[in-house]
Amino acid sequence: MIIFLYGQDSYRSRQKLRELKSKFLKEIDQTGAELIILDGATLTFDAWRQAIGAVSMFAAKRCVVVERFLSAGSKAAQGQVLGYLRGASLTDVILIFWEDQLAPEKKRRSKKPASASNLGEFLKQQKYAQEFTPLTASKLTNWLKQEFAQHQVKIENDALLELVVLVGADTWRAKQAVEKLSAYVNGAAKTVSLADVRFLVAGQDEANIFDLVDALAQKQTKRALTLLRQALVNGQAEIFILSLITRQFRLLIMVKSALGDGVPAARLASLLGQHPFVIKKLVAQAGHYQPTELKNIYQQLMWIDALLKSSDVNARQLIEQFIIIWTGSVSPKPSLVEIYGARPCFF
Repeated sequence: MIIFLYGQDSYRSRQKLRELKSKFLKEIDQTGAELIILDGATLTFDAWRQAIGAVSMFAAKRCVVVERFLSAGSKAAQGQVLGYLRGASLTDVILIFWEDQLAPEKKRRSKKPASASNLGEFLKQQKYAQEFTPLTASKLTNWLKQEFAQHQVKIENDALLELVVLVGADTWRAKQAVEKLSAYVNGAAKTVSLADVRFLVAGQDEANIFDLVDALAQKQTKRALTLLRQALVNGQAEIFILSLITRQFRLLIMVKSALGDGVPAARLASLLGQHPFVIKKLVAQAGHYQPTELKNIYQQLMWIDALLKSSDVNARQLIEQFIIIWTGSVSPKPSLVEIYGARPCFF
């Protein structure tokens, strides 16, 4: 049996690998002697051939796990393994290949399936090949509910939606957030609230976005662009960065409005459901903006969000253009409609 686990969502593929190994140890080989883990980066064909060799008298099968062989292993060894597998019948071996860093496939003009000219294509055509693509928002929502249920913890709907926005498609980060939030509420309410998510999960990302908003307020174009690029290098998606920036300016509008209505700063934390430390920063940032300016910026951000969801545009370029506009000295500020000559279908 050949099993191939691969895809961008390395957390779920790794989780599946753990399940398969646990099942083998429970049902076939309790001693663990016939569970072999091989590092694909240094693996030779001879070492691989020896690993899948004769099964001992103490277990009916052997399980051989090969990690990162396609992404880091020798091309020559891959060719030899492919040649062997094409003519082999693995009745006594469970052979698992696990990959988390495969290069994206090039689009083919032909609609015919690719021939197994290399080991990767051969493995993808196997019956038990499974690709782990990033979860959509709806699937991530259901996945998070299941993860919380395993900790015997519930999460409020608005808190769940906020968490989906904050973690994006990063299931490694999502899992860490689930464990942190579950530990935080365990023994108390056992229900994760919106305030819990904002306090425990948004921390580092909010700090980075605070810096970016500060750079916008102080007209620091170079610093704002640098912070944006750092976030992209750290693996944050453009749409996720935009959602955090939009959320930040929405909070700034609420803070500015409340202060204008005479609400004491000390009451804003409970009024807006934010941590006092977050409110302190928001009050300081709000002082850099006039109410009309905040509303204009927020409208531009909503416009960008709608455009990204309704047309095929360069997300990074659009956000960079927004930063350049709002940190530049030109007045009045040109709109992105004037620059791009396009308008999202929602408007």
